[in-house]
Amino acid sequence: MEETLKQILNGQSNIIKRLDNIEKDISNVKSNISNVKNDLSNVKIDISNIKGQLDENTQIVKGIRHNTETTNAEINGLKLNTLSKDALSHLSTKDDINKLHSKFEVLNSRLFHQEAELYELKAVK
Repeated sequence: MEETLKQILNGQSNIIKRLDNIEKDISNVKSNISNVKNDLSNVKIDISNIKGQLDENTQIVKGIRHNTETTNAEINGLKLNTLSKDALSHLSTKDDINKLHSKFEVLNSRLFHQEAELYELKAVK
């Protein structure tokens, strides 16, 4: 019976040692879980910061895109205005045509008189 009691005590001692090891393991697991929670909290903070930066970058890109589109529209407008002015500069108005017609009539009249005088001079010779 003494032998049986020794075996029971040894068994209990082994069980107590195992329980102590289990408690240590549980403590380690709790510590690891706490570390994971802290790391997860840090990751959430980092993601929040990244999201804020992404939103800011998105707004900047939208502003740049809008500015580019506005600039392109202004350049196209300038091209159209320049083209229109160049095209219009080659066109004459009715007043311009009438002035030229008057000048041609004066020149034709002078030429006619000069030719008539030349003809008279030739006839006198």
